[in-house]
Amino acid sequence: MLAALPNLAELSVQDKDGLIVRLFGELDTLRTVIGDLQVRVTLLEAENQTLRAEVKELRGKLAKNSLNSSKPPSTDGLKKRNRSRHSGQFGRSDGAACPVILAAIEAWRKRKKLRFCLSQVAIAVHIRSW
Repeated sequence: MLAALPNLAELSVQDKDGLIVRLFGELDTLRTVIGDLQVRVTLLEAENQTLRAEVKELRGKLAKNSLNSSKPPSTDGLKKRNRSRHSGQFGRSDGAACPVILAAIEAWRKRKKLRFCLSQVAIAVHIRSW
């Protein structure tokens, strides 16, 4: 390959003709390389599209569990599930009972002079609220 164009004013007519022939030879070589690279790019794009579809399918399969598909719970693996908003008492995300509701139940229990476990009432009220 020609690194830089020589000073044409210093070249003879024969040298110029030789340079032109040499440049056309290099041009043919470059066209062949470009054609090969275009074919390779086309093949790689097709492979990329196939792999993207496969990754999308595998991510979809990975996201499925017994809650959002017909898979049995035994296929969910050992990973713990995130607790849903229904799993905490009275809808609290931290799983703790709402202090206002607990205080109301305790006051009601004292007025009625009832003896029972506060957690039993909390569970019963929680079940009825859903």
